[in-house]
Order: sequence, then structure tokens, then C-alpha cells
Amino acid sequence: MLLVWALISFEVVHRVLSALPDDEVMKLWTDGIDNDLQHVFYEATGVAYLDSDLGLSENWIRGVDEALVMNQVAANAKEIFRKRLKSLENLAKQAEEAAQSAGKRRPNKKSKKPLKYNKMITPHLTNDIDCDISSWPGSEQFCRNFSTIHFPVELYANDKRVKDVVAWTKPLDEVFKENFDEDPSLKWQYFAGKDGVYRRYPGSNWPTKKTRNHEMFDVRKQTFYERTVASPKDVVILVDVSGSMQGHVLQITKLAIKMLLNSLTEDDYFGVVKFSATPETVGCWGESLIPATTPYKRAMFEEIDNLTTFGQADLGRAVEFSCELIRQFQNSRQSEEGAQCHKTVMLFTDGGVEWPQRAAVKCNQIGVRLFTYAMGNNPTPIVPVKRLACETQGFFTAVHGMSAIRPKIIDSYLPVLSRPKAMSRANSFPEDVSWTAGFSDPGPLRDSGGYLVEISQGLGYAIAMTVSVYNSTEYDGKEVQELVGVVGIDVPWQELLENVIPQKINAMNYFFAVDQNGIVVYHPNLPEQLPLEQEPPNLDFLQFVGETTRTVTARRKLINAGAAAVMNHLDSTLTLGDRYLLTGTYSVTYVALEPSPYKLALVSLGFPRMVEITEGYTPKEMLKKLGNDGQTGVRLAPWQYCGTAESGLQNAQRTATDLATLRTLVASSAADDNPCETPIARQLMFDLLKTEKLATSFWTNKANNEDTIAMKFISTVGGLTRFAPVNRAEDLRVAADPAKNDFLWRGIMHKGLLSVDLTGKGNEIERKRNKKPSTITFFKGVTFQRGSITYPYAVVGVDFADHFIQDVFLKAASNLPGSRGGNALDEVSTCVKNGPLDCFLLDDAGSIVASNQDRSNIRVGGFYGTIDPLGFHKLLEYEVYFSKEFFDYQGKCSKRTDAVGATWKLISPVEVVFNVVQGFFSVGFWNSLKLGVYSWTFPDVESATMDRSDDDPGPVRHDDEHSCITREVRYWLNPEEGTSMLDLVDIGLGEEEDGSGWTVGCENCTRGLKAMKLPNSRLVLVVAEALCECEAAEPRVEHWIPKPASGHPMCQRKHQYRKRIHHCYNEHPSETGPCTGSGSSRPGVHILAAVLAMGLLFGRP
Repeated sequence: MLLVWALISFEVVHRVLSALPDDEVMKLWTDGIDNDLQHVFYEATGVAYLDSDLGLSENWIRGVDEALVMNQVAANAKEIFRKRLKSLENLAKQAEEAAQSAGKRRPNKKSKKPLKYNKMITPHLTNDIDCDISSWPGSEQFCRNFSTIHFPVELYANDKRVKDVVAWTKPLDEVFKENFDEDPSLKWQYFAGKDGVYRRYPGSNWPTKKTRNHEMFDVRKQTFYERTVASPKDVVILVDVSGSMQGHVLQITKLAIKMLLNSLTEDDYFGVVKFSATPETVGCWGESLIPATTPYKRAMFEEIDNLTTFGQADLGRAVEFSCELIRQFQNSRQSEEGAQCHKTVMLFTDGGVEWPQRAAVKCNQIGVRLFTYAMGNNPTPIVPVKRLACETQGFFTAVHGMSAIRPKIIDSYLPVLSRPKAMSRANSFPEDVSWTAGFSDPGPLRDSGGYLVEISQGLGYAIAMTVSVYNSTEYDGKEVQELVGVVGIDVPWQELLENVIPQKINAMNYFFAVDQNGIVVYHPNLPEQLPLEQEPPNLDFLQFVGETTRTVTARRKLINAGAAAVMNHLDSTLTLGDRYLLTGTYSVTYVALEPSPYKLALVSLGFPRMVEITEGYTPKEMLKKLGNDGQTGVRLAPWQYCGTAESGLQNAQRTATDLATLRTLVASSAADDNPCETPIARQLMFDLLKTEKLATSFWTNKANNEDTIAMKFISTVGGLTRFAPVNRAEDLRVAADPAKNDFLWRGIMHKGLLSVDLTGKGNEIERKRNKKPSTITFFKGVTFQRGSITYPYAVVGVDFADHFIQDVFLKAASNLPGSRGGNALDEVSTCVKNGPLDCFLLDDAGSIVASNQDRSNIRVGGFYGTIDPLGFHKLLEYEVYFSKEFFDYQGKCSKRTDAVGATWKLISPVEVVFNVVQGFFSVGFWNSLKLGVYSWTFPDVESATMDRSDDDPGPVRHDDEHSCITREVRYWLNPEEGTSMLDLVDIGLGEEEDGSGWTVGCENCTRGLKAMKLPNSRLVLVVAEALCECEAAEPRVEHWIPKPASGHPMCQRKHQYRKRIHHCYNEHPSETGPCTGSGSSRPGVHILAAVLAMGLLFGRP
């Protein structure tokens, strides 16, 4: 059996048949090209020498007992959670005592004395304060001896609310430090106040001036806060689209609804109803509520953008319809559907004339709270709207302008829904602890010329353990019923998995985790870092693996997991780079991480791990054997090679990322009790010795043409990456951590076939921006068979210059002899440069590696489907390639426009002044004014106030981008080994005619195409006749580059199983509280005059 992929051919009409090579010649070409590529690769890398030199002993390789490993992880996690819960309980107890002490004091008159405290500091200030540097990663920016304060832009430093909270939470610093002293592995500890004041320990920097969207951070918008303060809720958003809502009022209503949606958590369910004369559900989900996860929210955002105004409103009918919708959902839902706690209707309208008595009675009977929002400048009466909120234990809020959306939405419903929890004193341990996972801590940031730059990695994905803090003090004979905030502690996933990879399992296995809702909260395909205000995408397990009977069953098993168990034959897909995919069927071992709601799963590729590699040498002796030629660079996976947490060493004393640090660690270890005598340290030493021989024999001692070879590298499963020349370190694209090394994963899983990586290539803008010579990375995985065991060892690669690979390709494809009917091939039948045949070498994503044509639209790294759409379509149809679509529900699209096509505008000075005059005697004047002036001063504020996920995905915000659903399609080669010549089929392009042939669909034009896989590479040779002129109008095959989605799969998704873990606090017999916003101090005439002057003097056109 020959390792031939497929042969695609069809008869040619109106063209010379001999233009295409026959089957025999195609095989000669693919074999010749493959042989030449293999030769230059082996010559450059010396991979054959590595295979013969390794000499692994079978005794050094062991299988992995995944169930045993997972039970150990669960036991370790349980102990970590026990310690954190104890620390959290101490923190909550002190916070409540401090709140009660503050509540007993009579409020003082407003002090004019400036408030002194540590704000979130910036790096250049760390030398001006007494900072006790902490020891965990990024420690140069953390101060152990104090916490720091952040508050939202609506507040200012001497605001009474800020001063009060800062004063009464000051004692928490002592608890922070006590907790840290008792458990040095603690990371973030914090208090999040109901007014937005955020106290965080250890003291750390925060972005300040010119950071715009990050300065819009508000801790009350974070998922952990929202999940902690209130029980889950079923929500119907009722929006008035009658004629009076047109124009500016509808615009601010859309933004307000989006912000409200983003305040919902994955435990909530929601639906949207629009109304004028008659109510009507919005979206494709009918009269049903849907989970408030990111994909559903984004899908609903598109529906909201399309809302238009018409007709006259019937408020009573719409309210009654919404409450009845909740009742029907409660009665018809499946057991796992719905929040099954709070029932709420959020009404957005510009007012109402008649009192909807019948609707109010019905909503009360069902137990629905109404939260009403009077939008705009209220040209119609709002008394009925306010009364609806008051008579259903809801809350009324007036939103006068764009600048009021952010503070009003945050302050409206959460304090009301938190009252039953406060009256029930719902902060017992561990029953009322809230667990929120999946958020990504981006680490400290600094302000660099107006942009944010990460100065350390942060914690990555972490779990927030939080609990509410209440003020239950009696004041003037009445018990205060209020939430004062939330205290929390973060637990990074990397801490839970510490010492598991690579000490317990092979580094090429990977973990993922789901919560009680089936949401994936930890996975290699989740973005490693997210902006400060952007939450992870809340993707369901089935959105990662696809929805089949097997995966639905697997999802339920994961959610209900207990002790470690195994599932076999589960499909898995990993996206790598900007275009590649790895697919396969693997075994999954899963376990519950008690007492949290999370279930951890280990995806096993079936590989063993190395153990006890000694060669008769200790790590110190191995290091002495290493040379130091300075011609190759070394990077190490950031693992803790020396000792364990129990050894008493700090993380910094156990971790190395370069050879110099490793030498220091090993040399400083005690001779009698060496903490560096660990399996992974021994394997690393082994790798260093073996790769040094490779480097000196085949890399540095051989003359290399830098115009041909830019770099060579080898990356081992043991965590070593060695490369040459050392001066090209900044060009190395190989991740040091094997778990994140795309080359290693693809090389090993492709079973020794030569592969290509073209990540980042094919983009014309990037090509012009990159001044360095363009290169193509060829790489190959190295595995070793010892007895019955296959061990994945390394990936070896080389960066070749584009032109060199082009030359190799053209030489092999144009000069090889062949025969057709006994006649030698002429020039017409070969892939000569710019000849009549179009010849392409494609990688396993359909990217162009080389071509004999130098037309302007053909670029290395470009997608072949854009050059020959019909040809690539046939490659898909006959399963040479497969495809899979992906949706990104936090994608970015350019040029935001509103529902009527107008560009979003900033708040103008005229609008600020108008809002000031209109809201002079209104509720929340100061909040709206301050945020309005801020947004007028800083151009990005309106976009930043819209919702947390509209912030830029990186440190730099692009003003021409906005959040949207994007869709991309990725392709991969059929993973089967291949077929013989007898299995090859004849096919054509286009429609079949009478079973005798094929046409392209163009009049008087057909053409031929052949394709065959290279036998020892993940490459395909495609030979085709030139495109017909009429093919330019044919639809193109979809590219892997993300584009705005014209549709999404959320309409077809079925509601899936969930496991309830919460207590429901939705009512209390003693509950009382205001149903409208509290008043605020009205500004004096001189203040109003100053604001008006600002508008006239500094306003922008």
C-alpha cells in the first residue's frame, strides 16, 4: 500500500488532454517533491542522528494511571479550598464587624479634609512609598504591607461614600496580612463595596490617566459580584418600541438593555419582549427563556440592534403578557431549565398614561417584581411606571441620557434582589459561598503613552470564592437591611494543577473543567489573557466538542462527577495557531473538585511519561557535563523543577525558565538532601545532554547559509527548547511550555510526517509591516518505540526562507521525467514557472506553501480556496480535506453602526448641557453629570460604558472596532494513512451531464485538476489547468479568517442539563425598602453656570 492520499481528475472538454499528468507521473512528482523536502530538512536539522543517539531504556518509561492522578488532584484541591474557606471566613467576619461598628456611628457632617489612602498605584510610584515586595509571580509590582483602593469614575476621591467605605474597611488590611502570613500561597484578597469601592490586597498598580476604557472598570459589573449578591433570576426585558421612543431615546434604550444583559450571569435565564399596540417576543426562541450565557447574549444583541419604532403603546397589555410569559415558562420548563428563584420583568419605556391595574395584580399573583426604567427626558407621564415598581416590590429608575446608563443600571435592581439574602443572613460557610470560575486575571498593567501594557502574566484563569457582607445593625430602633459588599479570595487553576504536569502525567495530555451548568471554565482553547473588564465567553461543553448523543451523555456525566471515572472514545478538537486543527478520539478521566461545583477532566492521548532517568549521574554532575559554547539558546518550561511545596522552598526557588537560573538552583541545593533530585529535573538534564550533541554536531559545526536557513530548534516533552543561532531569539515562535507548544502537539500527533506552519502568513498588511525576510517553518515530531511503548520525545524544526522552498518545489516538479503513452513529458505537461498548469503545494489547512505561478493574488500562506474556489470545493467534497466552523461570541468587527446605519457618536457638549438643565432637579444628577463630562473629555467613554465585553481584546483599543459574533471555518487533511493506486477515483468539477462527464457551469469552458498527498508529509500537490474566465463570479470557499457571522447556531440549540446547587433567597416576610432612587444634593447656581461655561468654551463640534 502506497501512502498516497487521493487522485482527483476529470476529463477535459475543448482543451488538450495531455496538459495534465497522468496517475503515474503525479506519483513521480509527489515522490520527488517529498524526497527533496525530506532531504533538505534532514540535512538542516540532523533529526536522524537524534533518533539513533537517544538510546532510551524501556525501564525509564511508565504508563500513567489517570484515575489515580485525578484522585490526587481532587484531594489536593480539597485541601486548598479548605484553607481558602478558612481565610474567607475570617475576612467575612471582620468585614461584618467593621460594617456594624460603622453603622452604630452617627453620620458626621461632610468633612473638607482631603482623604488619605493608598490608591491603585502605578509603577513609577513604587519608589515613593514603603512597599514590602511580595514573592509570587509579578511580585515586583505587589506590596504586602497594604491594600489599594479603586472606585468607579462616577465617584471622586472625597465623595462621602468613598471616604466612609475606605475608613470602615481599613481594618481588613490586618486580616489580609494575617491570612497571607498563615498561608503564603494566597493570591488576591479583596472587598467589593455596593458603591463600587474596591479594596484589593496585596497593594498593586492600576491604570490611571489616558487609559479610558480600563478606567471605566467597576467591580460591581464583575460576574463574581453579581452572582454573590443575589440569587438566580428569570428575567423578561420588556421594551417599548412605540413611536414616541424613536430617535435618541431608542438609542440609549438599546445601550441600556445591553448593559443590563451583561449584568446577568450564567445562572440566570432571560427573554426580550417588544411592544407597541401588541407585545411580541424578540428573537428566534419563541415564548421561552434562554440561558444568560455569552453566546445567547450576543445573539440577542443583534436582535436588539434591529429594533425600530412604530405604533402606539399599550402598556398594560404588554406588562400582563410579560408576567404571563414567566408563568408559562415556570409551568412548561424541564426540570433543569430556568433560574427557579427570582422572577422579574425589566420595563424600558418613556412613560405611560393609564394605570395598568389588571397587569399589576396579575404580576403580584405570579410573584414577579417589576423594575421600571423611564428613558429619555420623559415627555409622557411616568407616575404609572413608578407605581408599577412600587406595588410589585421592584424599583423605579429614571435614565435621562446616555451618560446616566452606566450608574443607573448598576444601582437599580441588584440592591433590591439582594434584600432577601440580607434578611436571611445568607453568608454561612460553605453553603452560601459563591464560586465563580473562568475569569482571567490579566496581571498588573501600566500606562504607556496612553495604552495599557502588561507587566506580568497575572494568575490566568482563576476561581473566585466570595460571600456577601451585610449590615444588620439596629439604628433608631430599626434593623438596617442592606448589603454592604462582597469579600473574596482567588484561587488560580495553575495552583490546583501544580506538580501534576509534568510530574504525574505526560505533558501532552491536557485538562479542562466544567461547572454545574456545563460551561467550560478552563480549557487550552480559551484565551490565555483577557482585558480587565472582559469576561470569558461562557461556552458550553457541547460548543467545544459538538452535539452528538455521545457528547450529550458525556456532558451529563461530567456535571454529576464524583470520584474519578473514565470515559472512552470521546471526540476532541483543538484549534492551534490562526488556522490549524487537531482532531481525534481520546479517553477522558474526570473527577469532582469538592466542595466547589467544578468538575475537572483529563484528556489522555495515551502517551506514557518518563521516570527516573539517571544514567548514573546526579543533576549537578549532568550540569558539569554540559558545554557552554554560547552558539545555541536555551529556554525552559516554567515548571518547578526543584522540590515540592512541602520542601519549604518558595516558588521562585523551585522554578527556572533559562539555563543560568537552573544552574543556580542546582548549584545552591544541599548536597545531602538535594531538592532538585526530581524526575522532571532528571529528564531535563537528560534532554540537555542529548540535544547538546545534536546542536554541536549538526547545527553549529556545519556551515549554514543564512539566506536559506533562518533558525533551527528542538522542543522536548521534558520542557527544553534549544535553538540556533542564539541571536535570533526574538524570532522564536515555539512556546517553552509543552502544553502550549503547537509545533510539538502537531508534530507528535501527525505521527512523524513532515509538517508546515504558516501561522501569521498570507496577510498582505502583515507582510508589508514585517521588514524581515519571510520564512516557512518545517517541523517533524520525534517518537520512540521501546518494546510495546511509544514515547513522544520532541519536535524538531527549521525556518526556511520562502524562496528556498519555492526553488525546491519548482525544481522537483518541473524536471522529473515521466511518460504518457511511452512519450517523454514535454514542457506543457510540467510545473514550469508561470507555465500553462497551475501547480500548488498545500499544507494541512489548505494554505499555499509554494506555487509555480507568481500572480499578484498568490502568496505564501494564502488560502488556496480564494485562488481556486471550485477546485478546493472538490477537495472538500471528496474528503481530501474536512472542515469545521467556529463561532466567537466575543469577536471584533470594524465600523460600528447603530440600527439605522449612523455612526455611533460621542456625547456632544450640547447634550451634556441639555442633560444638566433637564436633570437639574432629577435623581442621580451628580452621577450623570460626572460621567457625562468624563465621556465628553475622553473620546472612548461611551463605548466603554456600553458593556464590559465591548472593551478591546488586547492592551490597545481600536476605535474602529466593536464587539460582534464572528465565524470562521478551519480545514484539516483527512487523518487516514492513505490509499493505494487502485482506490483512486476520477471526478470532475460542476454538474454531471448524462453520466458521461462534468462541466464547470461556465458556457464552453471546462478544465481539469489533479491532487495527491505527499507520502511522508502533511502536504498535498495540486495540479490544475488555468481558471476559466467565468469562474471569477463563482462564490468563494470560506476563509479561516474570522468574519462577522451572518447567522449563528443558537436558534437551533436545545436546552441542556444543569445541576442546581444554590439556595433560593427571593423573598422575606420582613422585607422592606425604597422603590425609587434616592435623591442627591442639587447643585448651586454657580455650579450650573460653570458646567454651562464648559460646554460653550471647550465643546467639540
